[in-house]
Amino acid sequence: MTIEELEILQTTDIENVDKKTLIDIKKAITQNFRPTKDQITEFFETIGNPYCFLVERTPVKISFSRTGKTLDEAVAEHLTNQKKRMILVPPERKAI
Repeated sequence: MTIEELEILQTTDIENVDKKTLIDIKKAITQNFRPTKDQITEFFETIGNPYCFLVERTPVKISFSRTGKTLDEAVAEHLTNQKKRMILVPPERKAI
């Protein structure tokens, strides 16, 4: 699979993709005793689109941020921002 092919696959719209064309990720996972290069090759051959696939019957699309943040960092930042918003917005007071 070329870089150009991967870039095209990356633009797949998960909302409009034909679910019947997606492969369950479990079918693409290979045996660990094989060399890594062989596992990667087999994964790409099996999964078809590494950006859109099924997890059981649920369609999933993955993408990568250009910020360099890890998933843990991004989630922690999001939760911190949510907490700050909750503190800054006082709860409504009920009229007595």
